[in-house]
Amino acid sequence: MTNLAFELINRKSYITDIYSKIMVGLHFGNPTRKSTLNKARVFLNTIFVIDLLKKEWEKLGNEAKGILKYEFKSFVLGMKDCDYKKCVKDILEYRKNYGLKENEEYINDYLFNKLDLKKIKYESLNDYADEVFRKFEMTGLLIARGKFKHIYYDFSNFNYKKIESLLNAYKNYDFKEFSNTEEYINFLDNIKLPWLDNYEVRKEVIKQKAKNLNIKFKDSDFENLNILEESLNQKFYNKALQTAILQSDINELLEELKILASLSNAKSKYDIPEPLRLEYLLALILGKKYGIKKLYSNLIYNENGIPLSYAPAGKIDLEYQDFLFEATMIKNRNQQLNSETTSIARHMKESKDKRQEDLRTILIAPYIHWDVALFFKFCAKEFESKIAPITISKFIELIENSPNFIDFQINFDNFVKQLLIEQTQNYIDSINFN
Repeated sequence: MTNLAFELINRKSYITDIYSKIMVGLHFGNPTRKSTLNKARVFLNTIFVIDLLKKEWEKLGNEAKGILKYEFKSFVLGMKDCDYKKCVKDILEYRKNYGLKENEEYINDYLFNKLDLKKIKYESLNDYADEVFRKFEMTGLLIARGKFKHIYYDFSNFNYKKIESLLNAYKNYDFKEFSNTEEYINFLDNIKLPWLDNYEVRKEVIKQKAKNLNIKFKDSDFENLNILEESLNQKFYNKALQTAILQSDINELLEELKILASLSNAKSKYDIPEPLRLEYLLALILGKKYGIKKLYSNLIYNENGIPLSYAPAGKIDLEYQDFLFEATMIKNRNQQLNSETTSIARHMKESKDKRQEDLRTILIAPYIHWDVALFFKFCAKEFESKIAPITISKFIELIENSPNFIDFQINFDNFVKQLLIEQTQNYIDSINFN
């Protein structure tokens, strides 16, 4: 297993940094992609194209918003090399002739005749561009703005100093040839990110993040950069989540939960993996229904309020008022028992000791197994705490039957009482099948 894979699986580092390393090192036409003839470093091509395109577009007296999605899928992803200046020239020429509207006939001719790329269906270009950009978004460095046919890909305002440092560090980038897969993987493992390798660069990144959040610091505040940046990141994520909460509709959110609970055959509007989507929906629903005060989601968000990934390991999924929430889409008995029990108990005890107050703890999953319910019953007695596992469908009922947060607390306490009083089998039957 590679170092990056180990960090990714065990969440030892921020996933945005892991993806940044992978994307910076990404070579189309590397030994693992022998069918790809392009000799391009597509992520670096993208950020250098966006940077130069914005500068050149502004020189022409226009507002620079980034690169349009169709320009990305055709001009950038069509690059066979690392000549980003030529790519920008082609985009500007296109805009001169066709404006900002997508011209399918021209793009087809450009890709499959002028560049002589392998012909595919035009619709497939959209799917491919979406797939590539989803990976780029995971860096936290790029963001999609706008809607419909006017979607722009641009730099994240919050992380702009990171982009700036990459543009400086990799200004002479080129395509490297690798003799085998091992050599290429080793190259990826050793990619350097300026903000992780240089104290002054990291300090400038943090200053820019603080400025973005309208926060001022004294020089003495920079003694521990890790703590300082983590604090700024959390403020940014909370702000982004609050924006998403304001724009959401409680009924639509509950319908989304029904999709995850297999109570609806509708298609989700969120292009987010199910486990991450469940945590996200819980945060949105609690914030929308009962307010955002004391709502702490430990996901990593982009500035549109869309979750990119989980935070590094060791944190509770979601905290709200006196509740600790753990969410999982795991249905397998052994996996649920091994992954979603002892860690929850530990989080509960540590949080209770730290906050010096009684807390409620809740596990939410599509299905709850007997062994898991038994473990929670033991913990409720052992720690004299209000802790219980419930299904997604029961959580929906809990929300629908609790017009205010006090009712939510009371109704959850009834689950705890039921868990303690009834036979464990009766409890899981009542939450899984009723």
